[in-house]
Amino acid sequence: MNCIHIGLPKCASTSLQQNLFSKHPDIEYWGIPWKEDRITSLMACLHQHDSLDFERVDKHVELSPDKPNVISYERFSSDFNPDRKETAKRLKEVFGDSEVLLVIRNQVDQMESLYKQYLRGVPKARAWCTFNEYLEACYCRYFWEDPLMRSRYQENFSHVTTMNRLSMLRSNDLVNLYSSYFGKEHVHILVFEELKVNRQAFMEKLCRIIPMDLDKALTLINLPQKQVAMDTAAYLTKGPWGKVARLVPGPVKKILRKTNRNFNNKMHVEWPGGWRTKVADLFRDTNQELVREYGLPLKDYGYPL
Repeated sequence: MNCIHIGLPKCASTSLQQNLFSKHPDIEYWGIPWKEDRITSLMACLHQHDSLDFERVDKHVELSPDKPNVISYERFSSDFNPDRKETAKRLKEVFGDSEVLLVIRNQVDQMESLYKQYLRGVPKARAWCTFNEYLEACYCRYFWEDPLMRSRYQENFSHVTTMNRLSMLRSNDLVNLYSSYFGKEHVHILVFEELKVNRQAFMEKLCRIIPMDLDKALTLINLPQKQVAMDTAAYLTKGPWGKVARLVPGPVKKILRKTNRNFNNKMHVEWPGGWRTKVADLFRDTNQELVREYGLPLKDYGYPL
């Protein structure tokens, strides 16, 4: 059997890929790093290139007949993907009948995480912006068909290099899309928050989707994460004082971390006035539909409803 794990981004994708899918002996893992250059080209065509490129690429994948094949790549659902509908269609063409796994997250918390991810690219790949500017830019992108919103973005927030992050978080749109190609009964949704507070329950559900030994899966998913959360000290190297902070010698930084515990705390994001509700309002209808159709415990985890 095949299972295509499409994300979402910032929903434990890296932990699942690095700790579980790539290491569990019951699974044949297809993910980064891809097994060969030819597969790398195919995966790029699946979510990035136009139809002519996709027609030319070699689509043959030597899937395992004995183990579950887990194809895991959150870019399939990312807003960096120029056409998520075309990607779903291509995945069906390449992998045929498959189970589809989507892990979702409370969109308000997810926006905080996406902002922190954005800051990781400052200053080399992206320009610094405040959380308020990030939200403003994302909101303008969400209503991009409105000329006033396009103008507002171009005049005030063009330094924020973001795509349509808010549209990406409309989980139910993805569920309906993949249901149309793979069948509703083959689209499975897990809740990120359950992995955090009830790992046993999350893994039991995952093992029903992807047949694998539960005890081994629990052992692997509990391994330390390679990607650590951004702490206060790292955050200080990104903002307006970043140039000064980056001049501090490494040994001095180590001393500061040891003597000031606050530097080791996770970076805290403060929501600007009104924005938490404004963002939440975008997702109440789609979250309610997920509750009705799939019985997900979104209320238990504070999702906008």
